[in-house]
Amino acid sequence: MRVLRRYALAAVSVTVALLLTLLITPLRQQFKFLLFFLAVFASATGGFWPGVFATLLSVAMADYFLIEPLRSFAISDPGALVPLLLFCGVGFVITWITHRLQRSEESIRAAAAVIESSADSIMLESLDSTIRSWNKAAERTYGYKARGNRPPCLANYSARTQGGTATPIGARTPGRLGPEPRNGAHQKGRRARRCRADVITRS
Repeated sequence: MRVLRRYALAAVSVTVALLLTLLITPLRQQFKFLLFFLAVFASATGGFWPGVFATLLSVAMADYFLIEPLRSFAISDPGALVPLLLFCGVGFVITWITHRLQRSEESIRAAAAVIESSADSIMLESLDSTIRSWNKAAERTYGYKARGNRPPCLANYSARTQGGTATPIGARTPGRLGPEPRNGAHQKGRRARRCRADVITRS
């Protein structure tokens, strides 16, 4: 049913484009294929073959209703065949590009879903080692949401790799950590040290 719905959408889009072109005189006289391009694009969002179907249907309808002799698939002027062929080629290109963009978007969504559902803590870093985002497992590990306030251990420290090790900027050495804080401060201190240890391990 979903496939039939896509082809039905393509047929409806082309039909609407034809009716509007017949009703609007400037389109009918000078820009015969303008609305058909939009119909092909709308159809291509439903898949590659619906886009191809819309392109071929547009060519047939334009030939029958817009090109002399009207109400016939015959073409009296060979020069009128050139715009039809150009439209057909451009329609195929639009369909292919739209299909490729959709496939790329689906691949990105699938990869994002895999990362988000992973049991391992995964962080996204920029080239300057700035952490941009992290997944649900990292939220559970460090106790901070990916959206909202940036964790102090990620906001105030950045890793600098030297000789295979990473040192968080502004981090104190283990010998200078001092006594363990209590209550809420104790939990935040544990998260910060765990965050720094994770940065060093991942480097």
